Amino acid sequence: MHRTERDQEVSALDRTLTKLRAELHELMQDNKRNWESVSSQMELQIANSEKGHTTSSQLLSEKKLSLKTNIETERQSGRDAEATLRKKKERIEADLTSQVIKYDENMAALLRQTEEIKEKMTSERDDLLDLEEYFAKVDANQKRQNVEIEVLSIFAQRRNFVKGKLNREATSIQKIVRAS
Repeated sequence: MHRTERDQEVSALDRTLTKLRAELHELMQDNKRNWESVSSQMELQIANSEKGHTTSSQLLSEKKLSLKTNIETERQSGRDAEATLRKKKERIEADLTSQVIKYDENMAALLRQTEEIKEKMTSERDDLLDLEEYFAKVDANQKRQNVEIEVLSIFAQRRNFVKGKLNREATSIQKIVRAS
């Protein structure tokens, strides 16, 4: 009766272990896919940001050069026109500075996100190692339990054999005692 219950328990534990391993594998695959997706999105976003920044910088630099040329030409036209163009130039430079600051903030945010993802990956890797260690202990306990069951089974067989032999010998002794 106990052996059947143990076998059922072992079978249930084995099914649970198999299910947990499958879930662990699925989680690892999902994590890997998510990491790859996030990495590719980040790379694409970084590339797009760099492209946009480069284009904006070039456009603003070209515009700045154009405005400087106009300022030199207009200087001869009068001080009023020169003052107006200087104000325009300062505004463009302020816009460029604000765009650079915004770009730097976006890059810093992306860097923080990357670090958070790396920390999460490290944490999940640690969790995985803990689970692997736990399942290794479960497997070792199961093996030890199987060995103990086998030893107990062999012991029971030997005890039954010796008990049978003692019974036969006791019967033989009783026959001899009664016959005398």
